[in-house]
Amino acid sequence: MKQLEIKLIALSIIAFLMYLCKDTLNEYMSHFLSVALALSVVVSFYFVIAGLYKLAMLRLDYMERVGQVAQANRQTLLLSAGQSAVIFDNDTQTMVTAPTAQPMVEAIQETIKEQTARLLNFKKLIKTAYHFAVQGSTGDGKTTIVIELLNYIREPFPNADVMIIDPKNGDGWPIKPQVTSLEKVMDALQSAWAGLKKRVDSRDKSSPPVIIIIDEHDWLTEDLGDEYIKTIRKIFKVGREYNYHLILIGQSPLSKDNKLSGSDWDNFGRIMLGKAATKFIKYGLTWKEMRKDLEEKLGQLIKNGQRASIISPAKYLPFVAEIPHIEPAINFEIKPIRIDNWPTKRSDIKKTDGRTDGRVKILRKAISKGMPISRENCRIVLKKHGLQFSNSDYQKLMEQARK
Repeated sequence: MKQLEIKLIALSIIAFLMYLCKDTLNEYMSHFLSVALALSVVVSFYFVIAGLYKLAMLRLDYMERVGQVAQANRQTLLLSAGQSAVIFDNDTQTMVTAPTAQPMVEAIQETIKEQTARLLNFKKLIKTAYHFAVQGSTGDGKTTIVIELLNYIREPFPNADVMIIDPKNGDGWPIKPQVTSLEKVMDALQSAWAGLKKRVDSRDKSSPPVIIIIDEHDWLTEDLGDEYIKTIRKIFKVGREYNYHLILIGQSPLSKDNKLSGSDWDNFGRIMLGKAATKFIKYGLTWKEMRKDLEEKLGQLIKNGQRASIISPAKYLPFVAEIPHIEPAINFEIKPIRIDNWPTKRSDIKKTDGRTDGRVKILRKAISKGMPISRENCRIVLKKHGLQFSNSDYQKLMEQARK
């Protein structure tokens, strides 16, 4: 680079000297010297730019050295949660405090104080969520707990439709599962989504509940992949507003195994049994401050030979509870959903009153006692019996009730 600069300087000097002697040169030579002068101006401009660049590099090098000195003198201050320290910077003093989540933990725990009873209260758990998940190893009694959840969900709606998807075709269900093979799972879920979509399109929020129970969720996640996850995600995201309940049964509580994120699980009330409860505390617990307390309480129940569990209500903090003794019985008659042309239309199944759930009989009795006929009066009377009707259903109900 330096040799090039020397040559350029020499060329500039020669060009300048030739310019001084241009009067002695012929007419054609003067044109050449004009070009040489222009070249000299360009070279001079180059040196000005190069000089400014070198000054900038010197300034940058200086700033880097200053920064390295400052970094060498800087100290790292490590504070435990809740500790404070004062930082001195020349004439400025600043107090810093390490954050802690404990006040928030205590505040949220206060809001679910009634739920932390020693025995799990299913009735209160049902009120905290619209969808549920039961996770545990084989033999932990997951099916019995799901049937108990089913009883409480159907208590206000004894005629709620139920779909059971169990690819292993296990025993213990109150009705034979409608889906007992892996190949038919997606068809059934797509049919369920189609039924929910109809309610969404017609803004039908008053139809009786539909309860979809999916066993072996971990297995289905592994074998059916993203299509399965996307479909159930649509159902539980939209289902809350349109009376669709989803109950998932699996073995692992961890997102890496069941492919549902923390925000997904915020839609569920979760019951984790045995090893699943221990795994959740160790690897799945968001609030690390609660780990020690949960481990101690869970260990004490296990030590006493009690049926211990971790309960995680939707959008609330998890707590330890003992699962009470449950008689594995269904409290209501269940009419299984037909998978073909699902969901089943109630008008397809006739009873003595021409309906499927006794609504005509109830309305007929109320009319005989002098009830004025109106939509609102019908709604009030049926609600007392845990029943509802859609606006499109009203005319048919009244036609049969007047007979």
